[in-house]
Amino acid sequence: MLSKSLTFRTTAFFLGFSTMITQVVMLREFLTVFLGNELVIGVVMAVWMLLTGLGAQAGRLIRTGRPDRIISWYFLLTGLLPLPIYASLHLIQHRMFPSGVMTGLTEALLLSVILLLPFCLMSGAFFTWLSARWSEGSDDNRISSTYGLESAGAVAGGFILSIFLFIMKGTFPLLVMLAMINLAMLFILSGLPWKIAAAILTAGLLATAMQVPLDLLIKKNKYPGQEILRMDYSPYGDIIATGYLGQINFYENGTPLFSTADIVSAEESVHYALSQHPHPSSVLLISGGTAGLMNEILKYPVTRIDYAETNPVLIETMLSLGIIDEKDERLNLIGSDPRLHIKKTSTRYDAVLVQASEPSNAQANRFYTSEFFSGLKEKMNNEAVVSVGFMPTSNYISRETIEIHSRLYSTLAPYFRHILIVPGHKFYYLASDAPLRINVPQLLNEKGIATVYLNSDYIDTLDLSRRSEEIHSSLKRDVDANRDFRPIGYYLQLQYWLSLFSASGQIWIWILLILLVYYLVRMRAPDHSLFVSGFTASSLEIMLLIAFQMIYGVVYQATGFIVMLFMTGLALGSLVLAKKMKSDKSSLARTQYLFGAFSITAAMLMVVLQSISVHTGMVYSVIFVLAVMSGVFTGIIFSLTTRLKKGTYKTTAAALYESDLAGSAAGALVTTVYLIPLLGFIRVGFFLMLVNILVAAGVSFVLKKT
Repeated sequence: MLSKSLTFRTTAFFLGFSTMITQVVMLREFLTVFLGNELVIGVVMAVWMLLTGLGAQAGRLIRTGRPDRIISWYFLLTGLLPLPIYASLHLIQHRMFPSGVMTGLTEALLLSVILLLPFCLMSGAFFTWLSARWSEGSDDNRISSTYGLESAGAVAGGFILSIFLFIMKGTFPLLVMLAMINLAMLFILSGLPWKIAAAILTAGLLATAMQVPLDLLIKKNKYPGQEILRMDYSPYGDIIATGYLGQINFYENGTPLFSTADIVSAEESVHYALSQHPHPSSVLLISGGTAGLMNEILKYPVTRIDYAETNPVLIETMLSLGIIDEKDERLNLIGSDPRLHIKKTSTRYDAVLVQASEPSNAQANRFYTSEFFSGLKEKMNNEAVVSVGFMPTSNYISRETIEIHSRLYSTLAPYFRHILIVPGHKFYYLASDAPLRINVPQLLNEKGIATVYLNSDYIDTLDLSRRSEEIHSSLKRDVDANRDFRPIGYYLQLQYWLSLFSASGQIWIWILLILLVYYLVRMRAPDHSLFVSGFTASSLEIMLLIAFQMIYGVVYQATGFIVMLFMTGLALGSLVLAKKMKSDKSSLARTQYLFGAFSITAAMLMVVLQSISVHTGMVYSVIFVLAVMSGVFTGIIFSLTTRLKKGTYKTTAAALYESDLAGSAAGALVTTVYLIPLLGFIRVGFFLMLVNILVAAGVSFVLKKT
């Protein structure tokens, strides 16, 4: 048995360790089930933090009891609860949301509340109990120490997760590993009866994991009637290849990517663009796979095809299934971020086919911004044409659809003299400095290119021209372009997604926001400082992740590293630096003022880093330092408020932990979904500076009066 002090320290560390792993794994699974966009991510994260904050308040009701017994129950539940949550999520999806059924925000919100409630309430309540019990046992305020050690545990959890997430080959083995780690701690810290229970449960979990391929069973239920040909795991998501009547379908995180034998899609993706060029010889294909496209592209006198795919595992999957002919010397496979390839390549292209997914999140939005098209234009020949396949067509063009199309048109217009919208099964935006023609069947006939679908038997050129003119005439010409650091594109895409459902989606968002405002109003000083520091830290963390994506592409390992650095800053600030500061209102106000100044400085640095050419090591260093410093400020403010707030250890721990989490929840939802796309990085930086200054002044005034 360990000493009481060491037991409390170890338990606080593993509270952060287990919570971090469970949170990341569950977020990935929710995104898979709900085909997640930025709004779903923000809502699930907000629900997680608000429920944990509610649990922190509930922790005040736990009787002191025997610490060893409560700690034993904690390790037992923390180890086992994620497994039924994971299984229940996919079982409910199979029963209520079968393949092909679109799920909206209401379903995502309600299901996340129901399934995450037990784990989040437990972890929040346990933080309050542990902080109070440790403080009472040592006759000293240990709330900040609990917070700091929890942050250190989260760093370790993130590190372990980054290593084993793909080694374990699936979610179920990873959750079994987490359960066994917690059961091992139960065995170490508890008495004989608990040791026996831990040993039995560990043996049962091992036997189940070896005998039951739960991940495979879940995937089979998700794709009924289809044969699962391959399951591959990557830092960017799970890749599934299924077979059905000779057709191979590809999915990433449950989202359909493309299929073989889709003649219509292949012909439209290629010929609308390539038929416009007199002699295309070099083609860049961005994402979307090569299934069916290669045969269509090679009908032209092409000597070079560069296929750039963000996820290299997807290329490996296609190679293993024979979808790609790697022996063809004309084909160059590029398993890295397409934007990085465009930046570094010396090749100039006659045609660029952009097959990226719709900009429903910051990652996908990168292929629809001014900065992307500006860089692309530099690598295109004089008569080159770019094609952007975008959104399915419909007879009715809604207000949200017009907004989206207007932004894309305005984003393309500064870089190309001619833009033509071809309403096929998708809207295809063709852009070039050379004139563009919509009579594609005639162009193909002139070039002697045979097609199955794109010919006069199926395509009415007059009707195609009429529909094209209708969408052109409906566009708004005076709207701002979509930009990297003001990604209005994904905000409009979210509004379009919400418009597909009833008004309940918008109502739920407003309910969440009203609850956050109500919570903010009923706070007492110095809780406001923690709410704002949590909001600021969450906002800056999101901005850093987006900035890193914009500069270096979607590098998930580095993204995880940024989160770990932020948690390192939290631990450093709360455990080390805050102890060297005076516990008075002046120290708290001064730190809050500095956090505000740091916010605008960080926002400006992120924008500047993308616009200038500096050494890669310098960019990494700046972003990583910003991540650590964001955590340091938050950790210091948390520690100072624990010393300034009046009340018992339980009420203080519950109120401050809840305030920190509520602010983080607001940042995850409001900043991601609204502030960044509507205001842009610089204005968000000014906003964060302003709220920190106001709260610092207000809290300083209130504390002075009391």
